[in-house]
Amino acid sequence: MIDREAEYCDSLEGFTLCHSIAGGTGSGMGSYLLELLSDRWNRKLIQTYSVFPNQSESSDVVVQPYNSLLTLKRLTQNADAVVVLDNTALDRIAVERLHMENPTFTQINSLVSTVMAASTTTLRYPGYMNNDLVGLIASLIPTPRCHFLQTGYTPLTVEDEAGKVAGSNVRKTTVLDVMRRLLQPKNIMVSPHARAKDLSTSRYISILNIIQGEVDPSQVHKSLTRIRERKTANFIEWGPASIQVALSKKSPYVQSAHRVSGLMLANNTSIRHLFNKIMRDYDKLMGPNNSRR
Repeated sequence: MIDREAEYCDSLEGFTLCHSIAGGTGSGMGSYLLELLSDRWNRKLIQTYSVFPNQSESSDVVVQPYNSLLTLKRLTQNADAVVVLDNTALDRIAVERLHMENPTFTQINSLVSTVMAASTTTLRYPGYMNNDLVGLIASLIPTPRCHFLQTGYTPLTVEDEAGKVAGSNVRKTTVLDVMRRLLQPKNIMVSPHARAKDLSTSRYISILNIIQGEVDPSQVHKSLTRIRERKTANFIEWGPASIQVALSKKSPYVQSAHRVSGLMLANNTSIRHLFNKIMRDYDKLMGPNNSRR
């Protein structure tokens, strides 16, 4: 089926895979499909949207750490870019930012779909730059293995079951306010424990902000200057300390109450704490190394 769809493409650029890393189907079949795509089309870009398990709740799947660790190996070896979507952070954003007591699967999936739609908006409504998948991701990944990306989005809105729109308390949606809020840890969709442990020592490797709406490029330049002067983002010492910005139109099919919205795709060193948590859970499941021998 994939071969047939690929043959219909005039200029196949790459593949996008959506899966969970903890369940049986998402980790087993998803990572196996990822390996097959990498072997079959090794010159094509493979981007995944990988949902990481909720670290604050006990899982019904006993072998969740086992599935997660094996899937991480495939993601490291076979994917070109992995957009990390952490269920722990998604639940926290829904409860604290959107004021939902018990967020449903539909509402959490709405947050995921918002990020996915915003990250591909420059491909669906192409402009003069960042209009292909390779150009969008190339600036974010300095080395092939360092390709796990964090996301942040503002302002967030989600519809509840009654059709009411729940949103974060955002009043100002200027370009500077949007770009400043994207750098705040509470808007980043990675677990709190992965950010709070070394918030002062973590460093950004690269940042790409996708700003949607009618935006004047001069406003973007002024906003970048203000952020650089205030040193809001801490970058690595061995790389360029710059924030890439891509401007995009809003979808004409989705109504929004905000004039400007933004998505951040970032490569940050603090992502390692999320991996360490998975490894610690795996050690608890399998026992100490000596006992496994």
